[in-house]
Amino acid sequence: MWDDFVEWVNALGLSENTILIAFAVVVGVGGALGVVVFYKLIDAAYGLFYRAPETFLSRSDFLAWRPLVTATGLAASWAFYRRFGKGVAGLNVPDVQLRVARHGGRIPSRPALARTAASAITIGAGGSAGSEGPVAVLGATFGSWLGRIFRFESSRVTTLVGAGAAAAISAAFNAPLAGAFFALE
Repeated sequence: MWDDFVEWVNALGLSENTILIAFAVVVGVGGALGVVVFYKLIDAAYGLFYRAPETFLSRSDFLAWRPLVTATGLAASWAFYRRFGKGVAGLNVPDVQLRVARHGGRIPSRPALARTAASAITIGAGGSAGSEGPVAVLGATFGSWLGRIFRFESSRVTTLVGAGAAAAISAAFNAPLAGAFFALE
């Protein structure tokens, strides 16, 4: 059924601009929703590693155990990525750039999603990490996935990868122009 739908969409004879604008809107909405989910995962990890222990430890005891809590969060993040992110050593912004330059924008979804979730665990547990890279990879991965399931040629896929990265950066930092310039880079 999906194959029939993809063939029908591709047989509509729409112009290149119409196709890219329509799919860029979908990628933009998907990238923004992905950022919301990413921040919810950070909140959940924070609740697990910081709010939960505060219920049975006093504030001074918790401060003494805080480095151990962060180390536990980092170990949980590593274990999560190792379990679910099989096949790729890691996906970050330079890896996305490499995938665009040499692989036609084909980004493997599972390792990228696992890396993003592991980053949320790290941040929520108090690890020293930022959200820029994971959200950019998340948006780019969504654009790549959408282009692949519609069997687009590599030039369209790379455009959707850029649109996804721009959408995610724009949503994460409420800075649409910064997202666009980031994607151009």
